[in-house]
Amino acid sequence: MKFRYLAICALVLAVVIFSSFSFAFLSTEVATANHPNCSKLPKISAQLANDTVLDDGTRTDSRTSDPTIEGKVSKSGTVTKLLASFKETGIENFVDVTSTLKRNGDFELDFATLEQVNGGALKEGENTVYLTSIDKQGNSTCDVEVPFTLNRVLIAFVNMLERKLGLINTETDQLVFVSLDPLGIPAGRLQHVMVTPDESTIYVTTDASVVRPSDAATVTAIKVNSINWHAGTADLKVVAVTTLAPAGSPAKFPSVSQVDAKQPIASWTQPSNTQIHGPTFLPKTHYGYFTDWTGNEIWAFNWKTNKFIESTEGLNFGEKSQQSHGMNFNAAGTYAVDVGYYYDQNTVDVFTANPSTGLLNYESSIELTSPAGDGAFSHYAFWLDNRYALLGTMQLGRTSLTPPGKTILGPSVWLLDVPNKQARLLIGPTNNEDGAGIFRSASDVGVVGNKLYVAEEDSLDDKFGEAGYISVFDISNINQPYFLKRFKPGIELPKGFALGHVLTVAPDKRYVYVSDYVSNHLIKIDSLTDTVVKIYSSKDGLDMPHGEFAAGLYR
Repeated sequence: MKFRYLAICALVLAVVIFSSFSFAFLSTEVATANHPNCSKLPKISAQLANDTVLDDGTRTDSRTSDPTIEGKVSKSGTVTKLLASFKETGIENFVDVTSTLKRNGDFELDFATLEQVNGGALKEGENTVYLTSIDKQGNSTCDVEVPFTLNRVLIAFVNMLERKLGLINTETDQLVFVSLDPLGIPAGRLQHVMVTPDESTIYVTTDASVVRPSDAATVTAIKVNSINWHAGTADLKVVAVTTLAPAGSPAKFPSVSQVDAKQPIASWTQPSNTQIHGPTFLPKTHYGYFTDWTGNEIWAFNWKTNKFIESTEGLNFGEKSQQSHGMNFNAAGTYAVDVGYYYDQNTVDVFTANPSTGLLNYESSIELTSPAGDGAFSHYAFWLDNRYALLGTMQLGRTSLTPPGKTILGPSVWLLDVPNKQARLLIGPTNNEDGAGIFRSASDVGVVGNKLYVAEEDSLDDKFGEAGYISVFDISNINQPYFLKRFKPGIELPKGFALGHVLTVAPDKRYVYVSDYVSNHLIKIDSLTDTVVKIYSSKDGLDMPHGEFAAGLYR
């Protein structure tokens, strides 16, 4: 009995010693809020740097469009690592952000850094950032939690001919218009807008054509100081104007002519001068991009400094970037797909980006081909996740640019397996408005939950703008899309709805916005009920609305 007692005591003592050793070892690797010497270790204090109020909130409610965190580490001279995570436990979830730590202990985790910590796009709604540090002895500090609610509400667009900027609150549906001429926007027809992820800056592009032949193609950065949704006013300030193409810069389209009755050459596809399109952001960085739809240039800029990259190396790829409508990045920023917005552009070019410099690298091309025919002429792509993307095609039939022996399938939707360089026809065309396919040119696509929305545009046949549609498919099984419904003019859509042009899935992942610059409509659809819940029209001041962009999106 005595021997058994001594054996048990020895075993317990061994367990205690091993446990103590294990804790001492793990404490050098894993942050813990219960460190026995917490008060003696470096401490972290942190809070939101800018509790924004564009959503009609307050400066103290932790509801913000800018999640930047600022803080300080005491005894910073003893700290070897500063770590951050969006998950409370697991050392593998913490990311080293020591590079943000200054000698005096101050640090700032801005939007791009937080996306790096998260591994991609930040989710709308409640978030918590966990912070810890490790000192020279391997001890971890007391953890600090910074909770916040990420809440973006801003959609911006331009009235192309009226030279006004439209601002929409996606929560309240309030609409504010701002005349751009008093702000000092360069002359020229307005074209596109983009909104930074933190709602702080809006970019507006102008064409090098239409208003006066002397007008240059420009990008203007506009700081958003405040928006009074109730008064219908906004305090905006121009902070930078950049000329991307000088006055008179010509368009560089391949010559094309009609060879098939189904596919005339639409006049809008043949502008004479440079136009800037395709605004997009590179996740986890401060880089944004514009593309020269009328040529092959790509322009990269830093949205924190509003400075454009001067070197053209890695920003012009000849035919690979010809008629580009934007570098469409996945949420991780690992790939961008570049679709050709012109006749017989039947390949999707895949790029990667250097997150340190913003320069691009061409990786491969994916051909849109199937036994039924090829897809061609695409406007935008939409990423399902970091591997798969969807895009719609617009071309109706052959042109003089169609290679011999090739057949143009017609309006369709394709699934891209980007890393594996494969494309598969997902939804083919239909010849009637009740058909379970794509009826008009698929100008844009978006996904909410298990539903695919397709903006169908009537812009490439011989009767421009007769009727536009919005079709909805269940893609619970991505291999077997199921047709649900088609929104029609005069029924679900306003009478005269002509073009489903741009489709925007709001960051809240509930509402879908579709614009029609011909009939002056912007439609808001509730994806839970598939009903139109708001219609903006010329009665609200819309005059050729175009290029809408929602804060929180990458394109």
